[in-house]
Amino acid sequence: MSIPKVSIIIPVFNSENLLNDCLCSVQNQTLKDIEIICIDDGSTDNSLKILEDFSKKDYRFNVFHQENSGAGFSRNVALDKSNGEFILFLDSDDWIEKDSCEKLYNQATNLNSDLVLFDAVRHLPDNQSMDLIHFLGDGSNKDFSSLVFDYELVKDKVLNAYFGVIWSKFYKKSFILENNIRFPHHKLYNDVEFHVKSMLLAKRISYFPKIFYHYNRIGQDSLQTLYVSSEEAMVFYDVMCGVKEFLLDNEFFDEFKSEFIEFTFKEFERKLNEINDEFKPQYFEKIKLFFKSLNISAHDLNKISFYYLVFYIHSIISENYAEFKLMQANYNGDMLLDNLDDAPYSKKILIKDYLFILENNFARLVNYSEELEYYLNLYKQKKLSNKKLINNIYSPSDELMRLNDAVKYLKQQNDYLVSENSELKNQLNENIFSKCIKKVFRK
Repeated sequence: MSIPKVSIIIPVFNSENLLNDCLCSVQNQTLKDIEIICIDDGSTDNSLKILEDFSKKDYRFNVFHQENSGAGFSRNVALDKSNGEFILFLDSDDWIEKDSCEKLYNQATNLNSDLVLFDAVRHLPDNQSMDLIHFLGDGSNKDFSSLVFDYELVKDKVLNAYFGVIWSKFYKKSFILENNIRFPHHKLYNDVEFHVKSMLLAKRISYFPKIFYHYNRIGQDSLQTLYVSSEEAMVFYDVMCGVKEFLLDNEFFDEFKSEFIEFTFKEFERKLNEINDEFKPQYFEKIKLFFKSLNISAHDLNKISFYYLVFYIHSIISENYAEFKLMQANYNGDMLLDNLDDAPYSKKILIKDYLFILENNFARLVNYSEELEYYLNLYKQKKLSNKKLINNIYSPSDELMRLNDAVKYLKQQNDYLVSENSELKNQLNENIFSKCIKKVFRK
């Protein structure tokens, strides 16, 4: 038996309404030398029967049934059973263009790619859609027909919730096996680690600039939609721990620390909002625990947008979710403290996060000022000790240029922080500020 060129892997769970379109899209591929591995994950509707009907008519369909174990487990089972040179992952409520396998296989073999990126479209309710295009603007002008690259060219898409999916990629199976890339058995977010690992470990990535994949969210809720507000959503904590461990073990963490911090801030903030209220306190504790494990410095925070910085500050200084919620409500303008003296303790704590930010900024201002003074003194010493520099203050000397740049940068930082503190003070309730700020910053 010859080795098929492509194995299409489809985990299936209660997808009877859309499954037929999905299976027809793979059955009608212009590349005929393929195998379709379908893992029925304990469906309770007619999904298994639909799969078996296709397998009876087309020998390329290989159907397996198991107790419900999640898409990650199903994909691992399918990987073990696959025989193809390349792997394409497809969800059972989505579909692909008929020339997907042919075009992607030719690209991958011509360029000896570990993985091929391609574009997709998200079909949304009310006739809305959203394209997932890997390269836009100036990046789209490249000749991708012969271009091979690694993660450096797509670094912004590694820790990225929008591009961090497995269904917009075409994988060489030997690359997956050699690097032991597997799916964790989470019912949610099980493809995040797979995506990060494959993007960073691939030495030869290529790109085919065409929409091949149709991600469908019309007419049937996905598992993620069903689980995202349930207790299952808290598994994102474990997912992020797994990603962090991989980055550390493979010496990527320092390079991606800023991106990783911002990614976790954004995603934890979003997922905390999405989960049901009954699970928020427990989830909040996990978020706090994770943030503390990152050992985030002031330098790291300086690269984060203020919106997510506030979320982080609120998280780490709150004793519990109730306190965090009050802080968030106050920050969003939902609560005012017109009289601090009469406010109960539960409300007084609302101000400490703002004071913390202000204190932190003033501390940074002091540090910048000290550093600025050091460089200015060093600058003067160099001028006094070198007649050439005295005679030609605009000398192209590398050392002088570095000092000039350092002084310029520190002055900019100083001005930025002064401005930021001014903004923060304006956000404070006047009564709070007048009664507390003098105490906090009293010399």
